[in-house]
Amino acid sequence: MGCTTKQYQKLSECNANLQQEIMVLKSMLASKIKTIHELQEKIVLLRYHQYGRKTEALSGLPRQLSLFDDAADEITEQVEAIDAKTEQVTYTRKKRMTKGRKIDTSHLPREVVMHYLSEEEKKCGCGKCLTKIGEDRSECLEFIPVVIKVVEHVRIKYTCRNCESIKMGPKPIKALAKSMAGNSLIVDILIKKYAHHLPLYRQSKILAKLDIDIPDNTMGNWVMNAATLLAPLGEALCAELPNVRLLQVDETTVQVIKPHKKGYMWVYQSLDIKEFQNKK
Repeated sequence: MGCTTKQYQKLSECNANLQQEIMVLKSMLASKIKTIHELQEKIVLLRYHQYGRKTEALSGLPRQLSLFDDAADEITEQVEAIDAKTEQVTYTRKKRMTKGRKIDTSHLPREVVMHYLSEEEKKCGCGKCLTKIGEDRSECLEFIPVVIKVVEHVRIKYTCRNCESIKMGPKPIKALAKSMAGNSLIVDILIKKYAHHLPLYRQSKILAKLDIDIPDNTMGNWVMNAATLLAPLGEALCAELPNVRLLQVDETTVQVIKPHKKGYMWVYQSLDIKEFQNKK
């Protein structure tokens, strides 16, 4: 029996719909395959970064050479055939740099310690005496801990029995006259606080390990008194600020003990050091 016109039209529409669905499914399949390949590449890359060698050498990624055919030809080994059974492989590589860096110790104080053999050790097993043929030298850096000492100034008094006047030796000059801190100790505290960013309470703890009890509030009073002495120097520096060509300024907030009050610290830095020196 033959198909009617209506049946033929329905079959044609069904066939067209099926062909369209097939094309959509093929497109979706291609997209999924592409996504799978991308995810596989990401997995390989993540495994390499997590478990592979931490280097940028091309040997770490085996698939990387295929991206640069010209570069691959340049780094491949050169193979020259000698005969049908043997081949000669030659390659060149950079010389490895030695690890570590030589520390310059020429400007440091040096102590030479000689290590000799005892008289018994200078005798060989054959009965003959050993003869010196050379020396083996090696250097090591040693750290001598900080030493704080007490300098006791004794001023001898003299008197005149006739007029009963008294004289004594001159009093040493100190930055803080009525303080027990010497000039070198004040300088060390200021350098550690402002240059090495070491707070006073930590400096107090470090001194406590040396059996020296100096509270941090005592150090704070020394720092404030030293700032008063150095005020003319700060004023002289501020007077030179308008004369420089380049100036950097930084504003930093500082915690203040008083409530509802905020402190500020302004730091100035000039880049015209050479110009300033030439001017002077």
